[in-house]
Amino acid sequence: MKILTFNIRYDKPDLGNNDWKFRRYAIAKLIQNHDPDIIATQEGKAHQLLDLHR
Repeated sequence: MKILTFNIRYDKPDLGNNDWKFRRYAIAKLIQNHDPDIIATQEGKAHQLLDLHR
């Protein structure tokens, strides 16, 4: 069983290159590459988790 835990950092405006609109693609790619059975996140807001679910 493969478990992935990740602090996705809450979505806060004005983060420049760390803005969620940029980070979400890198996080989604990481999840795809590792293909975990279970994913645990910290600091994720509902809309961020929905973005990753898509």
